[in-house]
Amino acid sequence: VIRQLYQEVEDLELEKDQVTYMALMLGRAKPGASEDIRYMMQQMMEDKRVVVDKGHYDALILAYAAQGDMQGAVQARYEMMDEGHTPDSKTYAALFKACTQRAQNV
Repeated sequence: VIRQLYQEVEDLELEKDQVTYMALMLGRAKPGASEDIRYMMQQMMEDKRVVVDKGHYDALILAYAAQGDMQGAVQARYEMMDEGHTPDSKTYAALFKACTQRAQNV
């Protein structure tokens, strides 16, 4: 569904910005949606009009956390750091949420 919505935005030639991408990522924060979330992050990173900041990585971590995808959340934190962003309390809160969600799903 997320890819269909993204394609509709493309087809309508609507302006995409940081808020649009974040909404699409967080809107897909459901179990089994890791590929869609990763796809949206990749699209955002390739969009020259958008500057990916720490908040986007926090949103990515939260999206993985909502699914209980601890591996995806931790990987996103490493990617954030590789891009020069420093994790803070919001980042770690999202990671703790991923731990909690995963424990509830086990």
